[in-house]
Amino acid sequence: MKKPLLLLFLGAGLFTQAQITITSADLVGVNKVLIQAHDTTVSTISVGSAGASQTWNMSALGANYEDTLTTMPYSSAPNPSFSSANLVIKYGYQQIFNYMNVSSSMLSGLGIGAMVDFGTGLTPFNQVNTPAEKMAVFPSTFGTTFSETHTAKSSFYYGASGVDSIRTRSTIQKTSTADAWGNITTPLGTYASLRFYELQRNWDTTEYYVAFLGGWQTDPAGVIPPQYDQDSAKSFTWWANSVGFPLVEATVDYNTLTPTEISWLKAIPMTVGINESALSVSEINAYPNPAVNEINFALDPSKVEMVQIYDLTGRMIASEIVSSDITSVNTSAFAPGIYTFNVIGKDNLPLKRGKFTKN
Repeated sequence: MKKPLLLLFLGAGLFTQAQITITSADLVGVNKVLIQAHDTTVSTISVGSAGASQTWNMSALGANYEDTLTTMPYSSAPNPSFSSANLVIKYGYQQIFNYMNVSSSMLSGLGIGAMVDFGTGLTPFNQVNTPAEKMAVFPSTFGTTFSETHTAKSSFYYGASGVDSIRTRSTIQKTSTADAWGNITTPLGTYASLRFYELQRNWDTTEYYVAFLGGWQTDPAGVIPPQYDQDSAKSFTWWANSVGFPLVEATVDYNTLTPTEISWLKAIPMTVGINESALSVSEINAYPNPAVNEINFALDPSKVEMVQIYDLTGRMIASEIVSSDITSVNTSAFAPGIYTFNVIGKDNLPLKRGKFTKN
């Protein structure tokens, strides 16, 4: 359950080439909705060089899929494992939350709390970082660098294939450096930005609890030995002062630095609010439920712009523009399971959320 690094910043827009500085005052506030697009066909896009006064052209970025993120206060998603959190990010419209702490000198990642379906129904999942992950230091400007090590631990009920529970432990070492500044152009526009280069190394251990074998299988000679993995990764992230969220995050090949996936901000973060037109919208019907080959939505096209469908991870897997009273989405390629839908009004705010099952 690894997600891209969530470094959320808000400041004043710049469209001329200039260095920028990020402080804790630039962090995005709560009650914002952000849409992030992900392009996996990016091998021809260059991340450029380190240094001052750079230019990056990423205007050709597309979207293979999209994520919707919502910022909220800790009181809106309380979790005793993360009681020091003062900023929470919710992924999609699922029960997946990233808990963070913002101070005048640092943005820290405390961990992830979620309800996850591993095939046997929803089960609680907490991944706790010890110590908290250092995500950013303030102030950050060209040349700022930091290194940190933390361990992410989780233990959760699995209940499938004879395995009762699973526990994981990941030790993560990383170094982050603001190695370049300049102008970056994306489909959203052109912005003065600060680029951060991150090198990360992971050491992962996965253990299994099997009751009929006597408990946790921690001995490599056991019937189901623990799984050990090592991995290294490099990435680049561009921040601007005007948009409240990283403009671009590029995951790259470790040796060639060729991008393998680029995530980019598709729209300026919107303030969460109540869509007034939702008060006069009649009940939205989704049928048949369970769905087999398609799901139909009875919607008022004068008030509704589109309908979006998300899987249990919070990833948007389909969207349809509403142009008639009945909008149909083909579900024949969907895996069996539970899905959620989000109906978006003409003012780009949510009208209604719901769920359906695919058989």
